[in-house]
Amino acid sequence: MAVVSASEVKVGIMVVLAITLLVALTISVGDLQNLFSDAITIHIVTDKIAGLEPYAPVTFSGVRIGTVSDIRFDEELGKVVIDAAIDRNSPVATDSEIQFTAAGLLSPLYIDITGGSSDRKIKKLLKKGSSISDATNQPILSAEAIYIPAKTYYSFGDVMAMSGRITAALDKVEANLDALYPTLHQLGGFIENVSREADVILKEIDQLAVAASPKFLSILNHANTMIQDASAQMIPALQNVRVGAERIPALISQTGNGVTGLIDKTGGLIDAVSPEVSHTAETLRATLLDVKERMAVIEKNLSTLLTDVDQLVVDNREELDHMIRFLEQTSANLNDLSGQLAKNPWRILWKTEERKIPLRESPEWKPFKE
Repeated sequence: MAVVSASEVKVGIMVVLAITLLVALTISVGDLQNLFSDAITIHIVTDKIAGLEPYAPVTFSGVRIGTVSDIRFDEELGKVVIDAAIDRNSPVATDSEIQFTAAGLLSPLYIDITGGSSDRKIKKLLKKGSSISDATNQPILSAEAIYIPAKTYYSFGDVMAMSGRITAALDKVEANLDALYPTLHQLGGFIENVSREADVILKEIDQLAVAASPKFLSILNHANTMIQDASAQMIPALQNVRVGAERIPALISQTGNGVTGLIDKTGGLIDAVSPEVSHTAETLRATLLDVKERMAVIEKNLSTLLTDVDQLVVDNREELDHMIRFLEQTSANLNDLSGQLAKNPWRILWKTEERKIPLRESPEWKPFKE
């Protein structure tokens, strides 16, 4: 019987351990444990994917449940189909969301599955070898193939390409800004020239306003005096016209009554003299009555006219007073404007907040002071 030395036993143990470790490493790296587990294959359909490699991990909310077995392009669908072998008892549902993500900036992509309805879990819908078909008897969910649509995510290369395009666009913007600087410089010079010219114009306006203000106020005072004198003469004349007009209807009425009485007194005599004279008298009577009616209408029109004249005098008086107050306010506004422009000439190019200047009669009015 051959004797096994201790060194040979040690070498044998080391070989067995090495083989065991090699097999374990192979199973771990190649994800061959799915061969011995109750696994199913799902097909993830997406428009495009870059950076995802076969044997990439498949996780559910961060917990690994399977491995990517194949990546191919399906000509019938016109899309990329990713085959992934996952544990059948995993909480993946037919309406779960698929994301292609990475642990870090330079880490490879892997598939992460999240969410899903509790009544659409794979482990509840399927038994091994079973399938679910639609109205056309086409299998849409089976233990061997489950199609789950995925969202499209950009790879690191796509992000770098977009960054390059953004950088090029920023370079163009910078070039446009460089070309815009001379124009802005010219615009600044133009605004400076306009500001100097506006300063000169405002000084001239200020001088004209200062020189014209006394003359303007003198003209306003003279116009006010003339209006008051004319009003003092016009009002008595209109009152005399009104008194005369009021007497005219009474005089007309008396004359008509006298004529009517005369006709009544001489009516019998005229009838006795001649029928023709009687006809003439009737005609004269009708004419006088018509004249009386016309005079009544004239009296009414005169009364209306006198009322309108009185109202016109009152309205004109109010309008003249309003005009005088407006002219005084305008003079005050000109004085205030000339003073403000002399202090701040830039206001001719910039619209400031409007403010109401009170009239001279109001208690808050204050004259402008240099």
